[in-house]
Amino acid sequence: MGSSEGDTTVIAGRRARAEKNDDYRHRRAVMLERAAALFHTNGISETSLSDIAAAAGLDRATIYYYFSNKEEIVAEVVREAVVHSTTAIAAIATGDLAPVDKLHRMIVVSMQLFDRHYPHLFVFLREDMTRSTPPGFRTWLQTTTEQAEALWRGVLDEGLDSGVFGTNLPVDVVLPAVIGALTSAAQWYRPDCGISPEAVGDGVAELLIAGLSARQPSAG
Repeated sequence: MGSSEGDTTVIAGRRARAEKNDDYRHRRAVMLERAAALFHTNGISETSLSDIAAAAGLDRATIYYYFSNKEEIVAEVVREAVVHSTTAIAAIATGDLAPVDKLHRMIVVSMQLFDRHYPHLFVFLREDMTRSTPPGFRTWLQTTTEQAEALWRGVLDEGLDSGVFGTNLPVDVVLPAVIGALTSAAQWYRPDCGISPEAVGDGVAELLIAGLSARQPSAG
């Protein structure tokens, strides 16, 4: 075993033991918060490990006690926010609400999640995860994203099949239109933008659902 491989194994062992320590977990969380802010402001490619270490008040070498490389940091910045968001949307999509109420609630909750996980979800939405994360994470992210899209598709299909949503457009067109309207918030939303995430969600939901609602034939 070479020295570099041996050092990596030792560090990994220390990291595994330290993960049970509250101070270790706190420092790791601080590093992820600082990294998320830098990725959002400067971009992933323009942010170095030295930048992250400096923002967290650490020296560069200390980072390796917490993370193996920058790609792992990017993955961890995104992972928790994606899991929480997908879980929240799944709870609504698989619930007992009517399709219109489900869609409205999913849109509002999505905006609330954008606010709660700012800027983590915005890093996910604005950056190319296929170039900046480990292969295993990319596979997981693709699967999770497909599962999330299936939840939205299921609600739209339910509304279209029941006649609640009246549009001649296929779900393959409606789905990206709805998701695109939401994710465009990554281009402009800020927690201090002067409008609450609930208000944004309500407004977007009203616009989209009004456009999808079945129209009654005009008299005459």
